[in-house]
Amino acid sequence: MLGNREKAVVQVVASVFHYIDGAWAPKGRSSIGLYHNAALNRYRVVAYDAAKNVTINSNMSADMVYRKASETFHQWSDGRTIYGVNF
Repeated sequence: MLGNREKAVVQVVASVFHYIDGAWAPKGRSSIGLYHNAALNRYRVVAYDAAKNVTINSNMSADMVYRKASETFHQWSDGRTIYGVNF
């Protein structure tokens, strides 16, 4: 759940994917938010599908790996999961 110190920076709707066993596994359309915690100066990406299941909960850091694979597909890894979003 979002902490009361986190404020939404931007919110979008996109298709979410997780990279599992060498292939992209679709997690469905999700409401995706980028949140900022000003007290800690940290950012986090959180996404929920229509059933309110969490499809992304990823802290952003300077050492995370990000790649813009195409104009509409972006991917990153937070060290635990490789996420993809398609707009």
